[in-house]
Amino acid sequence: MRVITWNMGQADRPKRFAKTHEQAWRFLLGLNPDLAFLQETFPPSWAEEEGTIVRGPFEKWGSLVFSRGPAIEPLTLPETSPLRALRGNYVAFVRVQLPDGTGAIGASIHARPARAEGEVLGGQDPEKLRRSVEGPKFNDVIFAGLVPLVEQRRFILAGDWNTARRQGTQRDSKIGMKFFDRVRDAGWHDCAWDARGDEIRTWFGPGKLQQDDYIFCDQTLGKSVRAVTAAAEAAAELHLSDHAPLIVDLGA
Repeated sequence: MRVITWNMGQADRPKRFAKTHEQAWRFLLGLNPDLAFLQETFPPSWAEEEGTIVRGPFEKWGSLVFSRGPAIEPLTLPETSPLRALRGNYVAFVRVQLPDGTGAIGASIHARPARAEGEVLGGQDPEKLRRSVEGPKFNDVIFAGLVPLVEQRRFILAGDWNTARRQGTQRDSKIGMKFFDRVRDAGWHDCAWDARGDEIRTWFGPGKLQQDDYIFCDQTLGKSVRAVTAAAEAAAELHLSDHAPLIVDLGA
């Protein structure tokens, strides 16, 4: 099973990728995904003919899950979930039927690089979430909300998490590492890092980050990771987005 995550660059920045968005979708299909976890996209009308799309309500761009293989259906969050305020533009949830017949939770994540305040916190204590004096970020809120949702379950949580282990300065890298310490302590499998022992470049915009897109899964699925690659040409040569698709191939 091929799993891809890709931020396709359609947020309210200058619309430099708008004219090539359909081309980006065709590029995605050319990568032969079974499951694609997409962010900052507004799918063209013909995409519904190519597979199943699950998305929340959004009018300009948002997160969605696309399948050309495994059966997917919308997952309704519990009423108590702190992630309900982020549905649509930032998170999309599905139930996935895995090739071995078991069910899993899937989520397409866009953790925008901003401080989490007000309703975004979903009632969570910001002091418990923060990793620095700047306060909690969207990725801290999303991570904390996902932990109880996927505990003791199969899962694939993929998207633009807007953090990295290496961030250009020792201070920022230390703050980034705290996020991945939490990922490790939760028992999540980081498909790229755990397979390669290094980052893989998916970010081609400004700044020092190399990778800010990740595919996390449960440890059972993690044992089936066969290859991890990035389609760098999507960003570096074709300029379809400032992110490159991250590709994880799973097999028996």
